[in-house]
Amino acid sequence: MRLRVALVLVVSLIFAVFASAQTVKWRTVAEGTNSKISKFLFRQVQTDGDWQQVWKQIGDRGRAPVVDFAKQEMVILNLDAQKQGGTSVYIETMTFEAGQLIVKAVRKQVRDAPKGTSNPWVAVALDRIGGNLKLSMRDIQGYPTFTTSNCRCAKPCLSSRCSCSCHQMNQFPYPLDWEVEYDDSRCPSPISGDQPDKPRMNFREESLVAIHLGPRRTGGYSIGVFSLEIINPTETTLKYWENTPGMRDNVTQALTSPYAWLRIPRVTSRVTVLKLPGQPLGR
Repeated sequence: MRLRVALVLVVSLIFAVFASAQTVKWRTVAEGTNSKISKFLFRQVQTDGDWQQVWKQIGDRGRAPVVDFAKQEMVILNLDAQKQGGTSVYIETMTFEAGQLIVKAVRKQVRDAPKGTSNPWVAVALDRIGGNLKLSMRDIQGYPTFTTSNCRCAKPCLSSRCSCSCHQMNQFPYPLDWEVEYDDSRCPSPISGDQPDKPRMNFREESLVAIHLGPRRTGGYSIGVFSLEIINPTETTLKYWENTPGMRDNVTQALTSPYAWLRIPRVTSRVTVLKLPGQPLGR
């Protein structure tokens, strides 16, 4: 009787392990925003012949990226024609559960995008796993791709990575949003145990900027963010000031170390942090 119960438990444990969701690793093989396939396409590709055929249908130039189909397979996601220019798509996560390969994808639409259409697509490679495909998608708002070249968005892009969300130099500066993740008058310290929680960020879409003022003799100091702007295709500036206490302000008579952690959109240009002249609190 005990042997039978133990056997049932072992079988149940094995079934639970295989039935639970398994994270699948993948790599992006190719992507673009100007596929020649105008209809929705979501499929597995398990042979080089099929991959070459899809590559020709997409209409990308050059040779198709090499994939070892003896060990790997591919998943192709091609959205139908989008009414907004510069729209792209990428894979966020993949899991395998109960015979299903669950693909979570993101459609990224560009703020202030130029008029036009786009046909975004992405191709990824993963170890052979099989299963039935299941897709779930979410939408996010992104920022334009800036370029110093003369980009004529009415014509097809010459590069698979070109989004044709082109902004000429006279359209700068371009303001970006930011969000304060943490701010405090005490600098985080692993010794005192007063560290904030690790920021939960999507580093594919976001970056973290940390501003630390250093030691101050009293309380009443803090950080104020003035602006976050793309100045040109290679330079983004974040401007801040230091709030300082006035002579008559009632402040803590203790050493402080003010800081602020800012969540900003991920940009390809260099981010320069500039300090503006400080000003008293209350302004």
